[in-house]
Amino acid sequence: IFKRYYFVSVRSINLDQLVPDDIKAVLTISTADVIANGKDYLLLDEAFISGLGLKEYLKDDERVDSFMKSIGRDIYWMEESRESQLLLFKITNIGLVKGSFNSIIENSNSIKFNGKIIYESNVDSTDNPILPTPRNKIYITYLNDYIFCVSNDLDFVKSIIGKYKFLHDKSACVRIN
Repeated sequence: IFKRYYFVSVRSINLDQLVPDDIKAVLTISTADVIANGKDYLLLDEAFISGLGLKEYLKDDERVDSFMKSIGRDIYWMEESRESQLLLFKITNIGLVKGSFNSIIENSNSIKFNGKIIYESNVDSTDNPILPTPRNKIYITYLNDYIFCVSNDLDFVKSIIGKYKFLHDKSACVRIN
């Protein structure tokens, strides 16, 4: 007659589970392959962040360093169309990520969707090969304390949030009789 429910951590959601079915291209990056040892850390983080196209959004070295310390093991870059890309990160420390992107978020519009907040910010630069901003907008959202995304397309972010909500609702509680 008793039912037991056990919480399944949202930390167990893998980034590959969030990739929509109709995505044209996906590139997975293992940070273990990029950041191999401590002495090359400063050189790699500069090249890595610049390569991801985030350097212009993070602005200074302190934010770049905080962001690099927060990255977990996986990063997914996805392309839905030529004008629609998204970077999805598995992170270890949400506080460091929020601190890194704080200046962008403070000057942004908040859009609520499916219980999440999407931060829409205007950007000046459109010359970015990984995350181009043809509409001069960037969208940031935190799915949970371990997953966040940056995109140039609001609808793409909404599709990721929808997929996350479906997975979260499906796996949040497991019933055991």
